[in-house]
Amino acid sequence: IFKGAGSYFSFLLFFFLNVGTCTYFGQAFMCLVPNVATAMILVGAYVGTNNFFSGFIVTPVIAKNFIGTLGFLIAPGRYAYEGIILSLFQDLDTVQVEANNLSQYFEYKNCTGTPCIGNFKEYYQFYFRGPEQFHGDAFIGGFGPQNNGYDVMMNLIFFFLAIIATHLALAKLNYVNT
Repeated sequence: IFKGAGSYFSFLLFFFLNVGTCTYFGQAFMCLVPNVATAMILVGAYVGTNNFFSGFIVTPVIAKNFIGTLGFLIAPGRYAYEGIILSLFQDLDTVQVEANNLSQYFEYKNCTGTPCIGNFKEYYQFYFRGPEQFHGDAFIGGFGPQNNGYDVMMNLIFFFLAIIATHLALAKLNYVNT
């Protein structure tokens, strides 16, 4: 899957930043509220939002309205998922993908007959493309290598935000179960 050490270490960077962000947000929620049940509700909301707007369930092409755009911007998983997808599949232009004649990919390629063959790089560019009105916008213009620096920066911001929230909650709040 990896085409060189660069894509492997890019994958590891995004994977560990995502795991670290989720871990620290979970710890922050445990420290911010007085009981476990409330913390688990916050964690559930975080995980649900993160999964729903990461780009796997709601792809950039679907996120055309305000809620979709907002969810796509605030979900830390979106930036990690984009980095992971690009580090894994960005250079796979030799792997062939056949477009079914009833699929949107078939229409996207403007195929007239079968078999309609594309490569995997072209397929992920189709699947994670952004809405037409947002093309070129780094926030939601679809997944692409041009967003790599932005993805690293946003992952680091969410990571350090979660660490700071955890430390502030530990320093300022004192819940005692008595």
